[in-house]
Amino acid sequence: MTGEPYAIVANHGAELLDNSRTLKVVVNQVTIATEPMERDVYISRYFVREGDGWVMGIDVAAYPSLRDFVSALNEIPEFSKAIKQLEEDGDLE
Repeated sequence: MTGEPYAIVANHGAELLDNSRTLKVVVNQVTIATEPMERDVYISRYFVREGDGWVMGIDVAAYPSLRDFVSALNEIPEFSKAIKQLEEDGDLE
C-alpha cells in the first residue's frame, strides 16, 4: 500500500488520498443541462477507509474546474502530499 500514489488524474476527474491514506476524495466531471444552457462542473465525493474498503461520506461539493477543486483542497494540510504530487506531475496544466 505504501507505493500507491497519493493522486491520480484520469478520465475527466481525479482521486486523491490524504497523507495517512485513510481519507479519499474522488472528483468527476459531470455535465449539468439546464435550459437554455449546459455546463460542466466537478463533483467531489469523500470516502473513509474502513477495514479493507472505503465507506462514502454524505458530503458532496461542486467546483467549476478541477483546478478550483485542487485549490480548495490545498487549504487542508492533510492532503499536502497529494497536492505536491499533482504539482510535480504537472497533471493540472
